Amino acid sequence: MSELLWRGWNVAIPQVDVGDDIFVVEDEQGTFYRVQVKTATGTDRSYGCSGQYTFPTGQLRTPQTPDLIYILTVRFQGEWADYLVLSRRTLLSQHETANVGTVSESRVTLTVQFRPQSVTSSGSDLSTFRNNWDRFFPSISH
Repeated sequence: MSELLWRGWNVAIPQVDVGDDIFVVEDEQGTFYRVQVKTATGTDRSYGCSGQYTFPTGQLRTPQTPDLIYILTVRFQGEWADYLVLSRRTLLSQHETANVGTVSESRVTLTVQFRPQSVTSSGSDLSTFRNNWDRFFPSISH
């Protein structure tokens, strides 16, 4: 939330939990996003660290208006090390076309490898989503 506030966006926490962690609003234009934040504790690896994220299959497959934005973050060596910012639609596409993630019961589990120069999952390059704040949340001057 602090990154979004720093960028000038209003952030609200829904009072009823139906899957959205935060609502993000740009007041002047009325731009509105539903955001789901997923956190992982980084596991130390020779290349950097890895983190694991779990998504309900129904949430991943169900489009809504506005569509859900995922912010995936990893806590590594006492710090928030990295963020992946991507839409539900993009993550679903990665899952269906590039076999990113594994399915078990009603969940998709994504194991992400964070390296200094790249981010991958199931062999697919996710680096374009690393700290991809400007795609959805460009800085706003008030």
